[in-house]
Amino acid sequence: MNHSGSFTSTFRECRNKLLAGRTNYERAYANFTWPCFTHFNWAVDWFDVIARGNDRVALRIVGDGSDTALTFEQLRQRSNRLANYLRALGLRRGDRILLMLGNVPQLWELMLAAMKLNCPVIPTTTLMMPNDLRDRVARGGVRAVVTDQSCADRFEWLSGSHLKILASGQRNGWHSLEDSFESNAQFEKRGASRLIEHECVTEAAVVPSPDTKRLAVPKAFVMLRSGIPPSQETALSILRFVRQQTSPFKRIRRIEFADLPKTVSGKIRRIELRSAELLRAPDSRNCGGDSPSLARVMRNPLSCFFSRRCSRYLRVPSTKSISPTPGFKLHQI
Repeated sequence: MNHSGSFTSTFRECRNKLLAGRTNYERAYANFTWPCFTHFNWAVDWFDVIARGNDRVALRIVGDGSDTALTFEQLRQRSNRLANYLRALGLRRGDRILLMLGNVPQLWELMLAAMKLNCPVIPTTTLMMPNDLRDRVARGGVRAVVTDQSCADRFEWLSGSHLKILASGQRNGWHSLEDSFESNAQFEKRGASRLIEHECVTEAAVVPSPDTKRLAVPKAFVMLRSGIPPSQETALSILRFVRQQTSPFKRIRRIEFADLPKTVSGKIRRIELRSAELLRAPDSRNCGGDSPSLARVMRNPLSCFFSRRCSRYLRVPSTKSISPTPGFKLHQI
């Protein structure tokens, strides 16, 4: 199972092969093979690795009498702050960002931040007018718009369901990237991002699940790759993987294998998953009790459900294993 370090070294090896053969196309073509990754995030697995502690200039913008230079380390930290800020505003994996900026540092910092969040970017020229922007926002399924003060008036028609963000400065009804300076300079992938790095997972979404002791715990709805069985072994393999990759307070505690509800544009409808969990709340309050209570919780299970709150396979003490319905297992401590 690949981890970030192996992703980086594999990418570096392929890159070096191309550089070595850059003067001989035939040799480069014959010796090069595209790497096969189960998951690869260029901003996290490549850029951040080579940028950490690197004080060489990575970006220089010259024009209109100005000369702006940023080092690799500065870009790493600034894009991390932006990613954490956008995440705090509610942006999630798959949310699309319309980026309408000139050649300014925020353009490049935000593109890195969007990659880290797995948010597709829709680059847009600053020459666009309101009618064209309406069309692009609608057809692109845009969740957030980032622009500068000079172009903000062109988005007056934008509804409140969209995030409106200024690259700099302040404006009523708009967020500002200037506020990101107070965000954490270290970026950590969250549950769903970690989950899709597992070789068995094709898509995932994480929502709060009611819990008697913690009020709520992270629960993952997981869609498996074709041919992978929704078994206990698969669940434990995924949970072990996430456990190795995340801090204890961010770990996934429960997994449910299911087809994920989506919008017409293909985005996962997390609101449906959250609502489904809230509907289970009255019954799930007894989730640690006797078998009859568990049977009530699982009267309408999806394909399979596992609770990571504990399993002997993860070497935590004391385990109770109950099978209230055929083909269903719940592991508790």
